[in-house]
Amino acid sequence: MDAAYYEDLAGRLYGLVIRLSDRLPPDQAQWLHHVTDVGEYGLALEDMAGMLAHGQIVITNQERSDMLALADQMKAKEGDAVRHALESSPQAEWHGPGQDADTPRHPSG
Repeated sequence: MDAAYYEDLAGRLYGLVIRLSDRLPPDQAQWLHHVTDVGEYGLALEDMAGMLAHGQIVITNQERSDMLALADQMKAKEGDAVRHALESSPQAEWHGPGQDADTPRHPSG
């Protein structure tokens, strides 16, 4: 793999961390940034999925899709753990026109 491949992975992971940072505790977001920064992309993605599932953090369909696409692209052993964890994460529901489509809402509220 060339440097551009790893730069793309890092950029996509950083983007996910930024998008999820309003729903993750600060120490978890910092951890994900750190492991991405040191090139542990599989660990970053697996930990991200685990944090979301464990915390029952609601994610959008796009966020779920982006994480699964990264797992597929990396073809890493972490891919199965990511898919399994995301199956446990609550999915956002949208409640009508005028609602900000970028703001996930928990299914119960």
